[in-house]
Amino acid sequence: MLVKINGKYGARVGNIQVFTMERAVEVFQMFAARCYENLTMESSCVLSDVSDDMHRLGFSWAEIEGMELAAILQ
Repeated sequence: MLVKINGKYGARVGNIQVFTMERAVEVFQMFAARCYENLTMESSCVLSDVSDDMHRLGFSWAEIEGMELAAILQ
């Protein structure tokens, strides 16, 4: 499924431009895994910002939490 926001295709998740919801999930899980490798206040802030990006794309907070857990359990 393509991401379309404000009449344009594509959105930013963290600092990565994505064009599909599937890629958004992949990128989010990559950020989550990286943040949880060495969890600090800074990495927690980054993950929070990326979570906000995902919520703006239409994911529920429960879905985002599930993606985070999946990234941790890999």
